[in-house]
Amino acid sequence: MFPFGDDFLYTSNASVFYSPTNFAHAFTPILWQRGRHIADILMALSLRPFGEILISFGLSVTIAYKIVASFFVCVFYFLAFISYSLLVYFLNGKKDFRIIFIFTSLIIICIFHRADYINFAAYLGSAGLSMLVFLPILHYFLFNVEYRYSADSTINIPLTLLFVYFASFQIEPSSLIVFGLCVFIALYYIATRFYKNINMWFYIISFIVLVPLSVAMTTFSGRGRTQREMIADFSYLDSMITYIRAFIKNYYFLHINQLLVAAIIICFGIFIYILIKRKIAKILYIQFALLTIGIVGMLGFAAIRVPGIYFPCIIILLTLFSFVLAFRYSRIFIIRLIINTFLISGVAALICDSISVYESEFKRLSPYKDSINNLILLYKNAEEKGLDKLIITPQDIQKYHLQMQNITTDSKSFSNSTISSWMQYYGFTTKYIKIFLEDSNDEDSKDSKDNVNE
Repeated sequence: MFPFGDDFLYTSNASVFYSPTNFAHAFTPILWQRGRHIADILMALSLRPFGEILISFGLSVTIAYKIVASFFVCVFYFLAFISYSLLVYFLNGKKDFRIIFIFTSLIIICIFHRADYINFAAYLGSAGLSMLVFLPILHYFLFNVEYRYSADSTINIPLTLLFVYFASFQIEPSSLIVFGLCVFIALYYIATRFYKNINMWFYIISFIVLVPLSVAMTTFSGRGRTQREMIADFSYLDSMITYIRAFIKNYYFLHINQLLVAAIIICFGIFIYILIKRKIAKILYIQFALLTIGIVGMLGFAAIRVPGIYFPCIIILLTLFSFVLAFRYSRIFIIRLIINTFLISGVAALICDSISVYESEFKRLSPYKDSINNLILLYKNAEEKGLDKLIITPQDIQKYHLQMQNITTDSKSFSNSTISSWMQYYGFTTKYIKIFLEDSNDEDSKDSKDNVNE
């Protein structure tokens, strides 16, 4: 694991750890008014503040990054394993937690086949935290048993609001899924005229209010413009079709993609039929809500080319898994035999798949493991020579394995400027040194080629 991309921004920009009283520069991409407060903090944890503490004791920046980032990746994995397992555990009537935990954990590992810290924090960490905070609502909905953070309502209400804030101000694929579930539960309660529990209504309404607020703040702070620029040359339909094709062909998706898509369509049809024919049970209603939100979320985020649509995919798979588990206690022997055979063989297949995913990511990233150290040396050499800019040639990209660093010809681009700021912030250079890729049409670049690389 090594820093690249957004790592440079989140580990060196002081504004990531915002102050609630700082209203200066409202709606800027990083300051606290942006709607990803908690996700921003999760993404910064790879070096700040714990990594900086290790650095102050003499560890190198890169070693501190590897230690702290690896620790929090384990935390995010465990958070996701627990929260998703509890989701399926509740849907299964609080039975078979061990098999659910094993199966769910392996599914998450197979689907979330990324090995970079920012994606772990932004997508896995935020989704696990959002689901964990939502689970008391689901528990009350299914079992009519309320979980309260304090017996004293004057303490429980502000604590509830605080935890909902933690879950809402996250990456949109996480928070909007939980928002959709709260809407479904609220509609169910309205349809059945259930108005008894004031505390639970406050819990639900807090999600329904805070999630759209965080999305609006994220949009106004500049993320909306960035997303529009990403899809400027594509229609929503083209983006969805492209994603679905990639989804079906994706090697990592458990090797049963066509069957999975068919199962989703069949189960969705069954849910619709039951909804029309008779009053739906609470568990079946939540399964229907999860499947609907998962499909809509996957297609919706695909339409605007969101890079990480892991949460909706995991939600869809776990809903199908909970649907299968319902037949494990069938009175018919052959059905029980089929389901248990599926579970045992499924665990074995998922273990093999998770190993394959790990090895594939290791092979993909191992050539670049020294890229950050090479980049640090290039910056140090540039400062020793008194240069104020570092020009990288295409040959340097190959030689120093810098392909993952996304260095462009524009020194003011996001990736270039954040790398230079990071180098200055952690003391590798005493001044800001620009970095950019050599432009073959730029005469200044050609004249300045007596660079650090010579």
